[in-house]
Amino acid sequence: MKKEEKKENKKREQNQISSKKWNEWLAGLIDGAGKFTLSKSGYANLDILLELRDEKCHIELKQRFGGEIKRKETTLIRYRVHRLYGIRQLIACVNGHIRHPLRKIEFKEICMHYNVEYKEPETLTFANGWLSGYFDAVGLIEFSTEQDQLYLAFRHKKNTMLNELEIQKCLGVNLTCEQNGCSCESVTLYKINKKTVLSLYKYFKKYRLRSSIKTTQILLIPQFYEIQNETKEINDMQVKQKLWKQFFKKWYVDEMVKYESVKLANYYKSKTSPEKRVKKLIKLKFHRNERIRKRAERLELQKEKEKKA
Repeated sequence: MKKEEKKENKKREQNQISSKKWNEWLAGLIDGAGKFTLSKSGYANLDILLELRDEKCHIELKQRFGGEIKRKETTLIRYRVHRLYGIRQLIACVNGHIRHPLRKIEFKEICMHYNVEYKEPETLTFANGWLSGYFDAVGLIEFSTEQDQLYLAFRHKKNTMLNELEIQKCLGVNLTCEQNGCSCESVTLYKINKKTVLSLYKYFKKYRLRSSIKTTQILLIPQFYEIQNETKEINDMQVKQKLWKQFFKKWYVDEMVKYESVKLANYYKSKTSPEKRVKKLIKLKFHRNERIRKRAERLELQKEKEKKA
């Protein structure tokens, strides 16, 4: 009996930890891409606007809180929850985790409306899943083959937002904005050193991202540094370019195929359910991966022929 009790206690602890991580991730996602509103008739709403390729995030939210998913533009989808049961559940999940100054004002108003005590968030650290949700919403990792440099990018209207949200303090570094064309369409690039990148890599392995392309890029970070070290010893520019080109295809594979905005947009016009659209998305990804695999096989055959010659 004691063994069974211990197992049950362990399961409960694991469930509590995983639910806490998920709540922190959700708060980060809302801070980056969400908005709380209170209508004149006294109904609370939460809207979260993401790119079409991140529809799986919305489906996960719909399964937990109800609500609806609608296409906003060609490449954007909106999740909305407004029913009382879903809103109350959501308040319980994110209370004590909301950090964005505007979201805090909106969320306080919602809490007051439903007579819920508002909780202030704790200091942001690497032992918190908030950053993964915020990164899913507005974060990017870019790289420059010319400088062999990785950049952290955020879609911010204000360059001071990293300080306001304590992200710099959490990372333990002072991020400096790139001067030459650093802001383009409200995307700001920040130079990051290898130590910070690898600590982010470890963090995102513990607090996983839900965005497919960002997850792919995070997993490719060690390979980036492998190629960086390899190209230092190579003098032939053509060989260097070839290595970076192959890596570039892996890094931006979803962008190059462009199945998200074009093919999935057509499915939104029909009355198919979100679950069916995700199945179609998986099929499209499978065909994409097959093309990549066949391309890799052709490259290997070419290399073998070159060696024999």
